[in-house]
Amino acid sequence: MGIPFVTSSQASRPLETIARAIGDGPRWFQLYWSARNELTASFVARAERAGYEAIVVTLEQNLTDRSHWGFLSASKFDSPCWL
Repeated sequence: MGIPFVTSSQASRPLETIARAIGDGPRWFQLYWSARNELTASFVARAERAGYEAIVVTLEQNLTDRSHWGFLSASKFDSPCWL
C-alpha cells in the first residue's frame, strides 16, 4: 500500500526488530530528542542502519504553569487550545 510505518524511539521493542517485521514497506522513525546528544546520535545511526527513510522529530512542550503562555505567543508557537 505504500503507507509509512512510524516507529517511536519510545517503542516497547527495538527499532531493528520492528524494521524487520515491517518488511519492505516505508519506514519512518519518530525521534524524541534527548538532552544527551550521544543518545540522540545513537538513535539516528541505528535508524539509518535499519533502513528507516525519514525521521519525524518530536519536541515535547513542558508547561508547568500558565506563565509560559506569553513565551508561546511571542515565539509564534501554536499550542492546542486546551492548554
